[in-house]
Amino acid sequence: MASLFAPYLVNDVSTASKLLSGPTATAMLDQFTTQGMRGLGFGLGGMRHLISREAGETSGDLAGRKYRITPFAPLRDFYELMDVAPTPVPLPGLFDALANGQVDGADIDLELAWKLKLYDQAPNLTITSQMMFPVVAVVSGKYWVGLDDSEKAMLSQSVSEEIDWLYGQYIEFEPKWLDDLKGTGMNVASADQDFFGDTIDKWSAIWEPKAPSIAALRGEADQLS
Repeated sequence: MASLFAPYLVNDVSTASKLLSGPTATAMLDQFTTQGMRGLGFGLGGMRHLISREAGETSGDLAGRKYRITPFAPLRDFYELMDVAPTPVPLPGLFDALANGQVDGADIDLELAWKLKLYDQAPNLTITSQMMFPVVAVVSGKYWVGLDDSEKAMLSQSVSEEIDWLYGQYIEFEPKWLDDLKGTGMNVASADQDFFGDTIDKWSAIWEPKAPSIAALRGEADQLS
């Protein structure tokens, strides 16, 4: 799945939903068979942004800070390349971690920034959309092979419908969550790829050889833009 975390593959949840249901991502579901699972489809957990206790105008301002991330190698490398200390914190503990200074900020989606009330402890939000956050629906391989063809078709269809519903939720609600966050009085700024300086190029140099699907995903994403 590392390929799906490439920075700036897509710019918004609508394009992300199309890419995650496209041929390259669909083919990537086969990798789960080596882990004893059957991949049924990729969903979405929004776009990633930066929330922080102290404002930062460029990634250089983040150097030396501690940011809560999902502990996954592509994200870890992205932040370490900015001299940020990636700090895994369970989501239920993030509010307190921001309050007591255990972390200075977080890689976050708008839904969680709003629903966890992180704005109370981290009043600075930079809308960067630097990565999408894919999720995947899987079942055990043992369970799958025990189904007959009609049961497999029914399960696949049900999961597909739920994933489509999930895409629709993020497309509908991300603008509302952003408006809600602005309504709290947060300092909200927007930033593009330039915010990250040479971090994206350095990340690509590490990960494109490891995750060759990145090139195919970028080509597919260009067609969706």
